[in-house]
Amino acid sequence: MPTESPGSDRGIIYIVENAKSDLDRGFSPLKTLAGLSHDWGHLVQVTRDKDLRAVVVKLAFLRGLIGSYVRDEVRTRSVKALDKLDTTDAVKDMLRGELPSITEDHFDMDLVPDYSQLCKDLTTLTGIEDPSTMKAREVFLAKATDTVMSVLASVGREMRRELTEQVAEFLGQVLRDSGEKPLSVFEQNLDAMIDKFHKSAYGW
Repeated sequence: MPTESPGSDRGIIYIVENAKSDLDRGFSPLKTLAGLSHDWGHLVQVTRDKDLRAVVVKLAFLRGLIGSYVRDEVRTRSVKALDKLDTTDAVKDMLRGELPSITEDHFDMDLVPDYSQLCKDLTTLTGIEDPSTMKAREVFLAKATDTVMSVLASVGREMRRELTEQVAEFLGQVLRDSGEKPLSVFEQNLDAMIDKFHKSAYGW
């Protein structure tokens, strides 16, 4: 069992309060966790408390699991959202083949779709290059682009809202239960969150 020091305890509470404040002010859950990870690493350096080091690895692992969760959910939800949109069958048919390859890398840390990255990876958004079909190409690309961005922006908003609720609950639980052992409480809640996202990603 870790021996918790007063300096580390105060630092942990301060970091968690800051993270909760960031989330309450509208920071995305991904940015909030990135800031929490950075601040925790800084706390390790300042306090030289070896008991804090394992949490750095766990936070990195959690962020990776959340990335996998976002990828899997976006792929499933984007195809469902596509079916509900009013667009051409040609656009839908092409995107049904490409949306399952979407990853968390096609979003920024605010869970907003990254248009430049999407254009690099989705052939639907590159269109056809035959000069004789430029007008048709422009029309097709406009529809395809609008469809992709509408679908992924909607799914990104859903994911952000859900993850915000989960991260807020995690941070709030730590602050409510920290008492005299904030490190132990933080790790218990962190482990529970890791277990949840690990099961979502890998089924166990």
